[in-house]
Amino acid sequence: MRYKVIQTLAILSLLSCAKSEKLDDDEMKYVQTSMALTKARVDSHDTIELVRKLDSVYKVFGTSKESYKKRTTDFSNDPGRAQIIFKAIADSMNLK
Repeated sequence: MRYKVIQTLAILSLLSCAKSEKLDDDEMKYVQTSMALTKARVDSHDTIELVRKLDSVYKVFGTSKESYKKRTTDFSNDPGRAQIIFKAIADSMNLK
């Protein structure tokens, strides 16, 4: 009986988190862009290659370095959403 209560509470808490932490399309694009930028940084062997790869990532995701930085700064207006977005990035990187 006690196990079922704990199991039910765990499931309910996961469901409530899942609803509140759902990313919209724009936020998901930001997470994907962040992941691609990180990969480009890791895969680059020198500055010239890094700049080329970063420019390529911005082009693929239809943004620019300035727009990406502005979006990152805009998260300060809603720290709750920023926390969710950066948690999604960390989860995508398998960070704990």
